[in-house]
Amino acid sequence: MSDDRTKDPAYVLIYAAVISLIFTGGIMALHAATRDIVERNEKLAFQKAMIELFDLGDVDTLSNQQITDLYDEHIRTEPDLTDPQTGQIFEFYSAVDADGNVSGYAFSFTGAGFWARISGLLAVTPEMDTVIGIAFLQHQETPGLGGRITERQWRKKFVGLDLTPPQAGGKWIYIGGEVGENVGSPRYHRRVDAITGATGTCNAVESFLNEQIAAFRRAAKAGGLITIAPY
Repeated sequence: MSDDRTKDPAYVLIYAAVISLIFTGGIMALHAATRDIVERNEKLAFQKAMIELFDLGDVDTLSNQQITDLYDEHIRTEPDLTDPQTGQIFEFYSAVDADGNVSGYAFSFTGAGFWARISGLLAVTPEMDTVIGIAFLQHQETPGLGGRITERQWRKKFVGLDLTPPQAGGKWIYIGGEVGENVGSPRYHRRVDAITGATGTCNAVESFLNEQIAAFRRAAKAGGLITIAPY
C-alpha cells in the first residue's frame, strides 16, 4: 500500500527543502575546503606570469618555491595608478635587478574579448616606451582559436613593440593587417601577426589594448612617472 503522504504538497515542499539544504551545505563545505587551494594556485599563476614577463627564469623548470623566491626577490608592488580621465585604477608593479635598480614595470589591463572579459598584464621598459612582454591571466575565448592568446609563441611577438606616442590618428599596437615594414609607416614596430581563425578575438584584443595603454599612460603621467605627453 502506497504512502499517501508523498502526495501531500506540504510533504513535497519539505522534502525538496531538506534535499536543497543538504546539497547547498555540501557545496559550501567543498568551497570552504578548496578555497585556500584555489587562492594559492591563483597566486602562483600570477607569480609565474611575472617571472616570465621579466625573463627572470624558466617557469617550466622552476619549482613552485623557486618561483615564489624569485618573485619575492625581484618584484615590487607599487601604489595603484588612476587614469584621471576615466577613473580606471591600474595595479602597478616594478621589477628590480640584483642591485635594486628598476628593470621594468608591469600594469594590469582588462577589456571586452570576443566572448567575455579578458584580463592580464603588460610589461614595459623603465622609460615606458617599449613592450617587454604580455600575459593573459583570465579569458573565456574559444580553445584552439581565440584561446591561443595565452600561447607563449604568440605572446612573444609583442616583445620589443614601440610604445612611444603614435602618429596622429595611429594606434599604439596593431594586430594583423598590413605589415608596415617602412620606417614612415604608423605600423612600424607596432604590429603583431593575428591568430589564424581568431579574427574576433584579435580585433577585440587590439581594441582594448589600445584603450588600456592610452589610459595607463594618462595614469602614469598623473602619477608623475612620465613627463612627456601620454599620447
